[in-house]
Formats: sequence, C-alpha cells, structure tokens
Amino acid sequence: MRIWVFGLALALAAGSAAAQDLAPPGLAFELHLDCTAAHAGGEVFVDVTGDQGRILLARAAAAHKRGNDDWRPLSDIQVDDHLITARFSTGLLGGLLGGPSMTVDRMTGRIDISGSRNTAFHGDCTAIDPNAARKF
Repeated sequence: MRIWVFGLALALAAGSAAAQDLAPPGLAFELHLDCTAAHAGGEVFVDVTGDQGRILLARAAAAHKRGNDDWRPLSDIQVDDHLITARFSTGLLGGLLGGPSMTVDRMTGRIDISGSRNTAFHGDCTAIDPNAARKF
C-alpha cells in the first residue's frame, strides 16, 4: 500500500508519465492531500480511497487541528490521468443543489474549489502519508 502512496506522491510532484501509469482510471487507490492557499485562505485536506472520498475545508481545518471532525463526504468522484473532480455538500441546500465542485490537477498539484463565496478556495496540494511518524 505504501508503494501506491509513494507512486501517487511522485506522480503529483513530478508529473511523469511513468508515475501516472501507477494509478490508471478505474483502479482503487489511496490519496491524501494537504492543500494550502498562497494568500491567507487557509488549508484544505482531501482524502480519496477508491471511489470514496472526503474533504476538510479551510475554516474547519483550523478546528480539526484542535480535535474537531468536520470532514464532508465527496460525491461524483472522477479520477483520470490528469484530474480528480468531485462535489460535496456544505449543508442542506448545498446537498439539494449538488454542492460546490472540487478539481485537483494531478500534473500541477493545483486545487480549485468553487460553488459559493464561502467555499471558494484555490491553492496547491502536496501528497501526504497519513501513517507517517509524527515530526513533533
């Protein structure tokens, strides 16, 4: 499993064609991203495992570091060699209307979230290993 995570991290960072072949569309894989904005927009976390995923938005990410669990499930997840796209709900109306959309460019590591003023986010993602030893 760690080989898959390493391969996906390499693909995200380097964008090499050989690394992209490690996770062709339709195959189950695991990806964990830490995304930050260049300005004071905060931090977003994205987890995709197979055909399921979740997202932790910028405001919730700060609370998450204190122990809160505000992850939102991703829906309509699509993964190909270049993009990961999905939707998520930000509440009752968001769920009824399809919710904001998320796009991660697997070649550049760029994430774009749009759908409402409160959930707009644009930043850069780094693949992380959720099982890595603590640094501190």
